[in-house]
Amino acid sequence: MGKREERLANSQMISNVAVALIAATVGFLAFAIDKRTLGTLFWLALGIGIALLVLSVILGGRGVAQLDNPGSLFDFQAKACLAGFILLALSIFRLGPAKPDEAASRLDSVQRQLGQVDARLQRLESEVQGTQRRLDEGSAELKAIRTELSGVRKQMPARRK
Repeated sequence: MGKREERLANSQMISNVAVALIAATVGFLAFAIDKRTLGTLFWLALGIGIALLVLSVILGGRGVAQLDNPGSLFDFQAKACLAGFILLALSIFRLGPAKPDEAASRLDSVQRQLGQVDARLQRLESEVQGTQRRLDEGSAELKAIRTELSGVRKQMPARRK
């Protein structure tokens, strides 16, 4: 294999790696957007990393067109691909905090509401018990008054109609 064929094979391999990294990034991005709160540094590193990978593919294509020139673009292609990979790897560490789980948030809300309803129910039960106690006391007083009234009626002389 001559130097020309070797350069061509290397360029194709680097281009394939760059395209594979872009595809993997898109798949990873779907996960990251769904599960994480992404900050400015993440988007910046991701954007520059993808741009460098695209540049690597473009430089490889131009390098193939200039295979016979001694100052070919293959070195720049490899460096752009490596820099893009490094930036994509760094962007993973700048993901940001996990998004709150909606189901857990809803469950917390329902639990809070249930606690409020439970407290209100206990307060109402206490009020009902107090009202029942007062009714029982009033009933006992009414019974005592009826008994006393009955005794008073017995002591009174009979009325004539």
